[in-house]
Amino acid sequence: MAKSFEIRAIGPRPQKVTKYMCFYCTADATTEALFQMGNVILMRRYCDQCLPNAEI
Repeated sequence: MAKSFEIRAIGPRPQKVTKYMCFYCTADATTEALFQMGNVILMRRYCDQCLPNAEI
C-alpha cells in the first residue's frame, strides 16, 4: 500500500457547475491526494471523512 505524498485542497471552479465526487463514497470531494507509483503520479479526490483512509 502506498500513502499519499501530497495532499491539497480542491479550490473553487468558477466556470464549472459539476463537482468532484469522492473516490470511496458519493459525497462531494474536498481534497486531492497524490500518490507516486513508479514513474506515474496518481491523483484521487476524497471527502473529509474518507481522507484519513486514503491509500493505494
